[in-house]
This record gives sequence, structure tokens and C-alpha cells, in this order.
Amino acid sequence: MGSPEYIELNLHNRASKVVGNIEKNATVLHPATHKQELWTLLYYSVSKQFDYWVRHCLSGDVAEAAAIVDTALLDLAEAAFDNDVRADPLALRRFRLPARMMGCGVRSVEDLRAAAFAGAVSTCLPDFIDRVDASGVRHPGMYVPRRPRGRPRRALLRWL
Repeated sequence: MGSPEYIELNLHNRASKVVGNIEKNATVLHPATHKQELWTLLYYSVSKQFDYWVRHCLSGDVAEAAAIVDTALLDLAEAAFDNDVRADPLALRRFRLPARMMGCGVRSVEDLRAAAFAGAVSTCLPDFIDRVDASGVRHPGMYVPRRPRGRPRRALLRWL
């Protein structure tokens, strides 16, 4: 939370940390001798490092930072494959496909940002409302509407 400038700067710093981590790990594993290790690093570790911020920030706020992370992920993939993934649109599309659809399973952070935020919202919203279990017991939700104190009922209705 904060001003748009603060949010943009904070997300850019978070993306820079992720990119720095990607580059640091990639330099430890030399591409000429450790291609399989680079792929394992990409698939199991660094491709998921920015997911928290994508899930918990508005889609429009995280767009630029997600593009920065996507570029770093593609750079690491090109080092692991020893091939230019971006040159062929079909190869890039196949690279972005989930593994269950015979793709590489490295999803685009920028493409998934809206769905990730919607998933986070849909996960937490049911906990906000009251619910009644099978035995009829009411369980209060986390959202409790604020009511002004000391006002008559008519004023309360106007306030809502």
C-alpha cells in the first residue's frame, strides 16, 4: 500500500533482487558444462521466485516488474538450451506451455499476473463472509462492518 510511485519502485526493487539472484546462480553454473543444472535451476527454483508478488499485487502495478523477470528467465533458458528461444514464436509458445501440455512448463509471469491476483482474491474472499455449517452454527467471517457509535438508526442507514 502506498502511492503509485512507491509501489512501482518497491516492485521494481523486488524484481531486481529476483533478477540478481537468477544471474548470480547462472554465473555459478557455467553454461558450457552445466546445461542440465541450469534447466533444473530455472524450472524448479527461479521461475517461481516472483510469484508471491504477482499474486498479492494488482495486475497493473506489477506489469513492468513482471516483464523484467520474464526477460531474465528467457535469458537463463537460452543459456540452458544454447538456443534463441525468442527467435521462433512457436518455440516461445511451446516454452510457455505447461508441462502437462508437452511444453517446458515455464509460464510467463507477465501473462499470468491477472489470473494469479484473481486466484489470490478468490482464495481469501470466502473467509470474509459469515458462514453456517451443516449443524446450523453460524461462524463469523473476518469482515465486520464498522458502525458509528451513538447515532440513531436513520443516520446509520444513511451512512451505509
